[in-house]
Amino acid sequence: MGVNPFVWLVVQLIDLVLLAVFVSFVLSLLMQFGIVNRYHPLVSRINNVLDRVLDPIFSRVRGLIPAIAGIDFSPLIVIFGLQFLQRAIIFYIA
Repeated sequence: MGVNPFVWLVVQLIDLVLLAVFVSFVLSLLMQFGIVNRYHPLVSRINNVLDRVLDPIFSRVRGLIPAIAGIDFSPLIVIFGLQFLQRAIIFYIA
């Protein structure tokens, strides 16, 4: 028996958002350590797109849990939340 196509689509969209969060995290680390030039047009464009897509999600989490000692934990919380949601969807619906 196959998986409902709508459940599959939702799970794939969650995977896409998780990938975007991971790429955003790695890119920000590379820019912070000076490995990647933040002013390069391609890097700047990718960073702007990721910020526009992910900032609404991160800002809601930042409203609940502020940065602790200058460290923003919102990407980590978003990853845990999305993985929990994904596993709950698969367990209860699929």
